[in-house]
Amino acid sequence: MPMPVRNLMRAINRSKILETIRTIGMISRIDIARTTGLSQALVTGLTADLIKEGLILEKQSGEYEGGRRPMLLALNPEGAFVVGVNLSITELSVVIVNFEGVVVASYTQSLEPIQHSVS
Repeated sequence: MPMPVRNLMRAINRSKILETIRTIGMISRIDIARTTGLSQALVTGLTADLIKEGLILEKQSGEYEGGRRPMLLALNPEGAFVVGVNLSITELSVVIVNFEGVVVASYTQSLEPIQHSVS
């Protein structure tokens, strides 16, 4: 597989994993594999990378299903932030949202209209 296609597939699979965790909440690696259709080996490798990058966290042990208890994964709320800006003719609004979609800060400022003088 050419390298650009491999990188694209990797990005798509990482996105599937993150979206699954975001949608379901705390979830085990095996349940991510079942939900996404990705192999357990691929999920294990990609989640290791996502943990190393600080985007997801190992939170707690899941329910006993025989063998070792599964470790549940969750989004790291501080793993990434998004800044949104809305500028209108009368107002400036800024919001910062964490990786779980929770607003962590916001600011709104009214704007005075600019008076144009006619020469």
